[in-house]
Amino acid sequence: MDPERAAEPRDLRDPERFRSAALAHRAALYRVAARMLDAQAAEDALQEAFARAFAARERFRGEASPFAWLCAVLLNVCRDELRRRAVRRALRLDRVLVEPERVPDAEATPPQALEAQERARLLREAIAELPRTQREALVLVSLEGVAVRDAAQALDTSEAAVWQALSRGRAALRATLSEVTS
Repeated sequence: MDPERAAEPRDLRDPERFRSAALAHRAALYRVAARMLDAQAAEDALQEAFARAFAARERFRGEASPFAWLCAVLLNVCRDELRRRAVRRALRLDRVLVEPERVPDAEATPPQALEAQERARLLREAIAELPRTQREALVLVSLEGVAVRDAAQALDTSEAAVWQALSRGRAALRATLSEVTS
């Protein structure tokens, strides 16, 4: 367990303690939201999650870490947004927004940068196609480095279920990406 998380206050009912926990985990939570949605929607989702969590802070029992609890709230916000997007796509009202890609290596040649951008795009698309449980487990554990224990708490499931979702998600990604790149 991360020593910083072990030292965190378990009582988030106090507004100042809540604020402290939110600030401490803001960057990691933003990365989770950006990987679940996109960079533009991530900030909105994070703010909505903080608002929901603050309103519900009296219900925080301290059984999970503050990070896991805030992450669970954030994942619910992301799920809501993904459901709204699915409805808009089904009704053909969704506009595709293309997020400008960043060059991963400032010293990369243009062909290398394009190849890296294409690989990143393929990976994002493959992750987006995974079932929700696999996608969320991969984002939290594999991409964000969240401990399986905290991911299980955030996803309201067992550690074994997280390991299973990771295994299946990784296998699906390997299969999808090998099809696309071959």
